[in-house]
Amino acid sequence: MNRYRTINDCRLRGVAETAQAERLTGLIHGMDWSVFTKNGTDATTLAVPLARVKTGKTYVLMAKGAYHGPANWRLFSPS
Repeated sequence: MNRYRTINDCRLRGVAETAQAERLTGLIHGMDWSVFTKNGTDATTLAVPLARVKTGKTYVLMAKGAYHGPANWRLFSPS
């Protein structure tokens, strides 16, 4: 169980992750929470719907020729 105190195995939040999240949210005014993900696809898959809800917009600006991960967020718009 000691190893869970310093690392994140995607199930339990470790001490180091919690400390880093608190540091990060303390640096940015208005930032109340943070999420650590395994990769860019997971981060983008989480960020796009949150941005759509926050802004009320359905379109997402993507860089032409850039890889944005194998997620389906770009195929559907919110109903």
